Amino acid sequence: MNELAMLAGALLLGLVHALDADHVMAVSVLSSKQKTLYGVFKSAIKWGSGHGFVLTFIGILFIWLDFALNEQLVSYAENLAGVILIGLGLTTWLRISKGQLKLSNHTHGQLRHTHWIKRYLSQQTHSHTPVFVGMVHGIAGSAPIVAVTPMLMKTSPGYATFYIVLFSTGCVLGMAFFALFWGKICQKIQSLELWIMNLTHVVLGALSVSLGIYWLS
Repeated sequence: MNELAMLAGALLLGLVHALDADHVMAVSVLSSKQKTLYGVFKSAIKWGSGHGFVLTFIGILFIWLDFALNEQLVSYAENLAGVILIGLGLTTWLRISKGQLKLSNHTHGQLRHTHWIKRYLSQQTHSHTPVFVGMVHGIAGSAPIVAVTPMLMKTSPGYATFYIVLFSTGCVLGMAFFALFWGKICQKIQSLELWIMNLTHVVLGALSVSLGIYWLS
């Protein structure tokens, strides 16, 4: 019974771990320009998959090979996670600042006129970017796996591996649940006036940059 409770706890801890501030911010920025709930969900799942894969890999190294990550590598990954947050925020600002003028023809009754309007350019995130960001966060945030390793070493290697897999699965599910919530917000934002949408992205970018700077400090 205790073993089943531990496995259930692993899944729950994974769900909570996925909602860490830096994780949520990264996925929010990565998926903020998606126009559909599916697009947001897809970005979140990719992040969760990259994150979960790295955590599982690190856990297996501990359990089966008694291999520990170099502390300097973890420190580099933590700093890189902060740099990525700053980069995502700056990229968001850059995307907003880019636009181009296009001619728009309008007809009102028998009156036809032409004028210039500014068109918002929506750039697509590279398909592998969320996976890479999730993997970096996985290395930087490997502490939960390291913390429970001594306890897991008292069990069988198979059980310990299953625990790690459930924890990683919880990360994917946690981010998927967040995507359902954030996706609705993104859809709402996309339907607003352009200046409101841009303002929302400016604020999101500022939060990402601020969190990245705090992460590096």
